[in-house]
Amino acid sequence: MKKIVGILILSALIFIPQLVSAGSIDESTTGSTQAKEIRIWPSEAPTNTCYGGDSKPNPSTGLNSATWFNYGDCGDWKIFDVTPNKELRIRASGDSCPSCALGHLNFNIYEYNEILNNWEFVTRYDGPDWYGNRPANIKDNSDFYYTPKYNRIKIEAYGGGFYIEVYGSVITESETFVKNFFPPVVITLLGILLLFLQIKYEIFWHRK
Repeated sequence: MKKIVGILILSALIFIPQLVSAGSIDESTTGSTQAKEIRIWPSEAPTNTCYGGDSKPNPSTGLNSATWFNYGDCGDWKIFDVTPNKELRIRASGDSCPSCALGHLNFNIYEYNEILNNWEFVTRYDGPDWYGNRPANIKDNSDFYYTPKYNRIKIEAYGGGFYIEVYGSVITESETFVKNFFPPVVITLLGILLLFLQIKYEIFWHRK
C-alpha cells in the first residue's frame, strides 16, 4: 500500500509542475528568439486622452498610445510596468521642424517601492534642448540605459515636452528553460529521491 501511495505522489510531482508551467510562457516576448528588445507601453498616465498636432485624440496608455509629454493634455508623467533587474533602453526624442514645440529632453525616473509603498527618486536625465530648432550636429533622439530594481517605474518630464519610448529585454531561450523547465525537473528528481529513500527504508526495516 505504501508503495502505491509513493507511486501516486511521484506521478503528481512529475505532472503537476508541467501543467502549471505550461501556461507561463508569454508568446509576445518569446515568439521571436532573434529579437533583442520588446516595446513597453505606459500603464498609467495623468489623463486618459492626449491630442497630437492634428488635434486627433490618442490613448494615454496601452498599445500604440501617445508618446509625448507636456503637450496636448498628455501631462508630465507616465508609469511603465517593467521587469526588475532587466536593463531598459529609454529613447527620448524631440521634433526637428523649426515650428514644432517638443525638444526638451529632460526627465526624472522614479521606482515604486512596494515595501515602503512610495515612489523613490532614482536618477535624472539631462538631455539636449532645442525646441524644434535642432542643430545639425545633434540627432533627434537620445538613448538612456537603465536597470530598475522594482517592477514599476515613473518617468516624469521637467521643463518642456518631448517624446519617450521604453524598450525592455526579451526573455531568452535559456531564461525560458530555467523558468519553465528547470523547476519541474528539480521537483521530479526530488520526488524520485524521496520514493527511493522510502523503498530503501522499508527494505531495511523488513530485514530487521
